[in-house]
Amino acid sequence: NGLTGLTGLVGQGGQSGQNALEDGMPQLVPGQLQPMKWPDGGSGINAPRIAPGEGLSEVEKDALFKAPAPGEVEDPQRKELRLMRETMKETLKENKEARVDNASAVVAHAHRPKESRWSHSECCPYNGHLGNTKPVFGWPEKKSTAHHIYISNKYKLMISTVPKVACTEFMRLIARMNGDRKWKLDPHFRTSRPTLAQLPFGDKVKDQGIEAAAILNDPTWTKAVFFRDPAERLLSAYIDKFVRNNKYSLIIFKEKHRVLRFDEFVDRATACVGDDECRKYQVKTYKRNGLPMEGLHSKTNPHWRPQILVANLESYLHIHDFVGNFSHLGEHTFELLDGVGAWDPHGSTGWGSKGQEALFDRNHASHRTAASNDKKQDSYYTPELLAKVREAYKGDYALLEMLGTSRTANPVNGRPFAGKTLVDLDPRLVSSSGVASVRDMFRAGKAKKTKTTGKTGHAARRRRTRK
Repeated sequence: NGLTGLTGLVGQGGQSGQNALEDGMPQLVPGQLQPMKWPDGGSGINAPRIAPGEGLSEVEKDALFKAPAPGEVEDPQRKELRLMRETMKETLKENKEARVDNASAVVAHAHRPKESRWSHSECCPYNGHLGNTKPVFGWPEKKSTAHHIYISNKYKLMISTVPKVACTEFMRLIARMNGDRKWKLDPHFRTSRPTLAQLPFGDKVKDQGIEAAAILNDPTWTKAVFFRDPAERLLSAYIDKFVRNNKYSLIIFKEKHRVLRFDEFVDRATACVGDDECRKYQVKTYKRNGLPMEGLHSKTNPHWRPQILVANLESYLHIHDFVGNFSHLGEHTFELLDGVGAWDPHGSTGWGSKGQEALFDRNHASHRTAASNDKKQDSYYTPELLAKVREAYKGDYALLEMLGTSRTANPVNGRPFAGKTLVDLDPRLVSSSGVASVRDMFRAGKAKKTKTTGKTGHAARRRRTRK
């Protein structure tokens, strides 16, 4: 009856969906549409396989699965396969029109007219610094950006990576674009990394990184950064660093015998905001100088540090001509790589556990979390806790509003931040000249006075003075 080799693909009795098809075809019910992988839209990604009649030409498939003539009795198994094939074809057509999943959205961007896509030359025709100070790269910048700004000279692409905003995959991407054969390895602890800080540096006296500064001020380079909703990013950091890797409770907050609850973590992470306020918190709480492990300041653990304080973005954001949104990670990454000519060779395939998927078709990060899931967020956040986080990260939320990422599904650029400073986002993030110290607390009578004796500072012994 023409069904040789196909009868084993259908469950016993011809009942739809009883057994999954052996070559990976999803279980389908006639008339019910199911989401599938995206079709080949000219982006170099293979179309999904159709199991019924695999290996036959389209003409042979149509002949094999054509509807019976009026009055003709149709074999139940043939009918089942025909309905499955029709359902799958309808599903492909429906998905192509609606672009219902993340992968389909990427292809939708691929099908957009060229004039509506992101373009480096049309996006940012300005040269360099606009209203801000011309970007420089001295020793302070080298230290603050050491692990965050990655570059590809071949494609003239610079990506400022922000922890918990797909930074691991962007690091691997740049390594792959640079021809590194070991690009799939964990990029965080490699000795040689293609970062801006790895470029040859000038004389310490002159305090200049000539090559790095040249890249920052070169308008032909594409400079990109991705941002994420702060509350979602904070939850992702907690799940990754405290739930899956509970060592952070000890390393960061010195909790030896237990893992912090999420509300406790939020209380610690938002105990103070800004360097000045957190220095006072350190003196008041621990009776010593410096910045505490708690709070949001310039030395906070980068996984939940305010995003504007990462990678020296407070000074460099205005030169970024591509600002992507984590909520549209797949689509925006496609536009970025397509714009520099790197999507087909480095983004369209080679990712995933089997190396057969596109970049960000799914989250391939080894420490991926479910923090983007609305149900997951609802299980951790109460309205009061969410309001507390939004207040603490007021600077980041103001930044996203200024750039317009919440008002569009398209990538934007950092130009709105030209001429702006941290004061325009959250004055608490600005460090003033008045530094809180233990000495200030002495004068206020809030700490016990001590005296240092000894010939050298590191060998001095501290003892209490008698009144």
